[in-house]
Amino acid sequence: MTIALAIFNFYDHGAARRDFRDLALELVRRGHRVVVLTKHWHAEMLPDVRHVKLASRGCGKVGKLLAFGKSVRNFCAENHVDVLVGFSRIAGADFYYLGDHAMHEHAFRWWRIFSPDFWLERHLAKQLAAPSAKTTIFALSPRQIDTLMRDYHTPQAHLKLLPYGVPAESHRPPEKVARAFRDELCERYSIPADAIVLAMVGAGFHNKGVDRAVAALSFLPAEESKRFRLVVGGKGSVSKMDALARHYNVREALIFAETPSRAAILSAADMVLCLARHDVLESTPLEAIACGTPAVVTKCNDFCDFVEDCGGVVLPEPFSASSLTKLLRKLLAEPEYFKGLKQRVLSQDPDSLYHRVEMIANQIESVRK
Repeated sequence: MTIALAIFNFYDHGAARRDFRDLALELVRRGHRVVVLTKHWHAEMLPDVRHVKLASRGCGKVGKLLAFGKSVRNFCAENHVDVLVGFSRIAGADFYYLGDHAMHEHAFRWWRIFSPDFWLERHLAKQLAAPSAKTTIFALSPRQIDTLMRDYHTPQAHLKLLPYGVPAESHRPPEKVARAFRDELCERYSIPADAIVLAMVGAGFHNKGVDRAVAALSFLPAEESKRFRLVVGGKGSVSKMDALARHYNVREALIFAETPSRAAILSAADMVLCLARHDVLESTPLEAIACGTPAVVTKCNDFCDFVEDCGGVVLPEPFSASSLTKLLRKLLAEPEYFKGLKQRVLSQDPDSLYHRVEMIANQIESVRK
C-alpha cells in the first residue's frame, strides 16, 4: 500500500515524533510505500521514505493547520494514497494519533473561549472525533478515551487504546552496567557515594518542573538537602535554574549533566522526577520504569495510575513543593520505603512497553483499499 504520514511540524524529540519516525521505518520494513507530508522538517531525512513539504498559508496557528490539512487531502487524492495517518489534526484522515494537547481537558480552560483559535480547534476536533467522523483515533491513555467519549460522544469503535510505549534504547541494563553508569556520573560530577540522586530529563526546564524540584529541596533542612543531588539532562534555560538554585541556597545540589543517553541518566538515578506543568503525556516516567528506576509524577500525568502500580509515587494536584519535600524526607527517614519502591519497579516486566509502533502498523495494515 501507499501510506501517507502527515505532521505539520517535525522535530527529532518527543514521544509522538519518535513514534512517527519509528512507524515510518516499520512500514517501510513491511514493504509499503511511505510518504511523509510536512510543512516543516527539522531532522535528518528518513531512509527509503519520500519526503514532501506542502504549502500552508493561513492566519494564525490553527489557520495554517487547516490549510495544511487541505493540502494533505489534495495530495492524497492526486497521488492515489491508500491510507492517511495524521499525527497533526487533519480532518478526513483514516487514522489520527492523539499526541497533541488540543483535545485534552486542560486545553479548554475558560479564558481560551475568547481566542479565535479556540473555536477553530473545537471545530477541527469535532471533525475528527464526532460520531459522524470516519477517523479511527489512536489514544495513548484511558483518560483520553474518557475525555473524547464525554466531550465529543466519540463511539467506542472509533477509538483504539495503544499500549504505553518507550524507545528501544530505554531498557533495564544489567546490574554491572547500571553500576558503571552510576559510578561514571558520580565521578564526573563529584557526587558523594551516599547521595540520593534525583534525575529530570527533557526539553524546557520550566515546563518540566525543574524549578518545582529546586523549591522542594530548599524546604529541607540544610543537613538533609546536602544528601540529595538533582541531575538535570536536556535542553532548557540553565541560567534561570542556576539563579533560582542560588536564590534558594541549594546550588550545590543542582547538576546539569551532559550525556547523549537519557537511559544512562535514568538508570543511574535513585528516583526520576516528572513534574511537568502541561505535558500530560510526558513519557519519561515510562522510560524510568523500563530502566528499573522508580518515578515521581503528578496527578495530571495521564500515566499516573500505571506509574503507581509499578512502584512510582503520585503527587496530588495542584502541585505543592511541600508535598515533594515530604516525600524526600520520607526517603531519608525510611530506607525500607525506598527499597520497597525499587523492588516493585524491578519486579515489573517492561516487555509490553516496546510494541506500540507494531500495533499501529497492524491497525493500518487492516485497512485494504
